[in-house]
Amino acid sequence: MNHPGWGALLAVGLLALAGGCQSVQVDSLFWRSAGVTQVDAETRVRQVLDEVQAGMQRESLFQVMGHVSLNYRDKAGRDYAGIREYLRQVFERYRNIRIVRTPPSVEIQGQYARAVESFGAMADPADSSGLPINIQGQTVVLLERIDGDWKILEWGPLY
Repeated sequence: MNHPGWGALLAVGLLALAGGCQSVQVDSLFWRSAGVTQVDAETRVRQVLDEVQAGMQRESLFQVMGHVSLNYRDKAGRDYAGIREYLRQVFERYRNIRIVRTPPSVEIQGQYARAVESFGAMADPADSSGLPINIQGQTVVLLERIDGDWKILEWGPLY
């Protein structure tokens, strides 16, 4: 496995924002007109990451993938279908997934967000011949806002 546990979508994919975002001035007008503050957006991004963590610990592919954008791409070459298959394999090979995270630092720019956090991920092998996971590190998560929901575009290690 390239980055087991939290490190894959958890490194999962888990970067700098690409161009094409709206200007800050236009964004400020959008946020005010929509009744959404920057703090509300940051809070919602944190909630998405909390829900992904809960989904990983429950081994719920449905819950985790519900927060992944169809435009997902990561440095390991995975797209939406690839990360779905990767996570399916993680849930098949490991049990008792436990994740500990620091509160993420979240930056919002228009319809995009960038979150950086430190984590620890532990899991027991489903098969007695496998090795347990015990990793720690920092991840960066890029998200996009689609129809009011934040979806993960990329997740990976912070280099």
